[in-house]
Amino acid sequence: MACIHRLVLAAAAIFCVSHATGQERKILKLEIKNLGMSLNEGDETSVATCRDFRPTARQVRNFFLRSYPVPGAYMAHDLYSDCYAIGEITFNDNKSFGKWILYSTGVARIDWDFGGEVYLLYRKNKWYNPMGE
Repeated sequence: MACIHRLVLAAAAIFCVSHATGQERKILKLEIKNLGMSLNEGDETSVATCRDFRPTARQVRNFFLRSYPVPGAYMAHDLYSDCYAIGEITFNDNKSFGKWILYSTGVARIDWDFGGEVYLLYRKNKWYNPMGE
């Protein structure tokens, strides 16, 4: 359990700017695999609504550069959305690679290839949120 906790803390640390070293987070590679997806595939209204969640690569990049770690409850409860996009990201240390899911409300999760996950939040996004927030 302690090992998993350390992995989660290490993953979260990637998202903090180190004032001591002056290093900032940079993205080496960002790939959007799918946009306009719905968690409720059986609900035609949700599927049709979520098709309009189409953030640009620039908007997604901005999200991951400005977001900060938050508890997973933000995704499940506080900022729940049916609408999402998915993709992959590699950060400047060239070791931090993960698959991401980004919701229209401005919350995301990265599942790291080395194990663990981090939940992120950034609310000042310029994309259209079909969920109305």
